[in-house]
Amino acid sequence: MSDKTNVSFREVQRGIGYWLALVLVVAFIGPYVWTRHAPPQGMLLATALLIFFFTYLCRMVTEVRDDGVYVQWWPFVPMFRRFPFADIESAVARTYNPIGEYGGWGIRVRIGPGAKLGGAYNMKGNRGVQLVFKNGVRLLIGSQDAENLEHAIRSDMSRYA
Repeated sequence: MSDKTNVSFREVQRGIGYWLALVLVVAFIGPYVWTRHAPPQGMLLATALLIFFFTYLCRMVTEVRDDGVYVQWWPFVPMFRRFPFADIESAVARTYNPIGEYGGWGIRVRIGPGAKLGGAYNMKGNRGVQLVFKNGVRLLIGSQDAENLEHAIRSDMSRYA
């Protein structure tokens, strides 16, 4: 594994932000407050904290290093997951349909017969880089800067061709 200082591309995508987290908290908790139905003690605070945590504090970090593509989707993938260049056949920036193709955003993993159709690591938006591995498996990495991510991957991959 290469030194983290040899990073040719780095992108940090954060959750949806304070304002949308607040809207979601109000949307989920508001009915209890407006109808004056008392939820179980602590439920409002726990719900608010969970919504805030999953909408604001989540982040996806993508790095292209000397030896591969690294993805971290905190807190669910706390360590970087490495995809070595030696295993990658191609990388292409593309527009995709997050809901139609992957069932939404987040970490999307397909197992079983549909596994070769691929999974995704995506935070937001509809742009990313489609990796196709030499074994036929596909992985889409969502990016707000897909063209530069593709360029960095292809440039560093050329050393392994």
